[in-house]
Amino acid sequence: MSLILHIARKDLRQSWALLAATLALFLLTTWTISAPQPRYTFIELESGVLLIWMISTGILWLREPLPGQRAYWFARPLRWQDLLRAKSLVVAVAIFLPILATHAIVVAANGLPVAANLPALAWNAAMIIALYILPVAVLAAISRNLQQLILWVLAVFAAGILVTQAYPMSGKTYFVANTVTNALNIVALLAILIWQYRTRATRAGRIVVIALTLLLRTLPIWVPDPVWFAFQRAFSPTHAVQLAVEPGSRPDQTLSIRFAGLSPGETAVITAVHGATAFLPPRPITDTGPREVTFRHPLHSSVTAEITVYGPPLTLPAAIGESIEIPGYGRCRSWSDGYLQILCHGVTGFAARLDAQWSAGDLTPDSSSVLAYAPDLWALGPALTPVTRAAGGSGGKSVYRKGRVFYNLRKPIAHVQRRIELTGIRE
Repeated sequence: MSLILHIARKDLRQSWALLAATLALFLLTTWTISAPQPRYTFIELESGVLLIWMISTGILWLREPLPGQRAYWFARPLRWQDLLRAKSLVVAVAIFLPILATHAIVVAANGLPVAANLPALAWNAAMIIALYILPVAVLAAISRNLQQLILWVLAVFAAGILVTQAYPMSGKTYFVANTVTNALNIVALLAILIWQYRTRATRAGRIVVIALTLLLRTLPIWVPDPVWFAFQRAFSPTHAVQLAVEPGSRPDQTLSIRFAGLSPGETAVITAVHGATAFLPPRPITDTGPREVTFRHPLHSSVTAEITVYGPPLTLPAAIGESIEIPGYGRCRSWSDGYLQILCHGVTGFAARLDAQWSAGDLTPDSSSVLAYAPDLWALGPALTPVTRAAGGSGGKSVYRKGRVFYNLRKPIAHVQRRIELTGIRE
């Protein structure tokens, strides 16, 4: 353990210039994004900090290079396990903890509880390390010097841009495909890094990195949408929800869909349709009212619908002008400036659907708006900013100045697939 700490202290001492620049950007970023209204485009500042950290990681790993036979540490009594642990300790102290501290300050400045959200913030910081810093460490492990590392980073980045521009990912399966490929990427990169330290098989490691880059960049594009939704259903409980289908206002292009089998308070949303291009209803469908689904082309034989079922909502009423905490999401406030305005702040990574209903003064809501929607499949992806903003309200002149807003937080409980046919519905 003393040897690991000695190597870590040496790396921190030799990186003082980069660490000082990181600290300055860290303080500037914290000051900038800690205000409820951002003082500047903080994504750019956070991206600058991230770039500094990636450069620091590359230099850190290249101090004891793996390729070749001339590095000083080969002749010293250093085990590869100790060297790898020391590098990992520096990343934890110099990158992970500053990310966690920055995001905790931002969450507190936006009026959100830090302690309750600390696990989510730690998870997000770990994802930033895994998906931004870990790839640089792997590329540094197969590079002889900084010039080679820069060429590797540029080549991998350019390959990713070219593939995603030529073959964009489907919007319907983006969250599912992104989560699965991120998980595969993390596992593969960790395996490559450990294997490279253990064997120093640099040539084979480079071939594996190239193959992995091409595979993971093209996987979300070439794998069909139904396969990605099958991943989502595999990790989801079953549900007895069924569909009742009737001709819509235009029988050749619309279907009027009503859900059956929902418990009181449950709602459902059709998240995607296979076999046709459809315009999906924007709000949850209950078991009490139908909703029309419009298809771009006439409906012929059958289509397959992916459905997310939400449990009964947590409903919280508030007077217009009042700020209210939404447990499990964040904080919302409303005001009237001629139009009804609703603004909510939540911590990144929540898995729920938040909508609002409002009334002019009585207890019967007469208008509604979807404020925020996030799928619940493992949110395995980093967010450079820990607080998300969601807005809604009335598009017409407001008569709700003295009314009430009802916030509804709905959490997903199941993902199912149903086939819509002219002759009925089947699993």
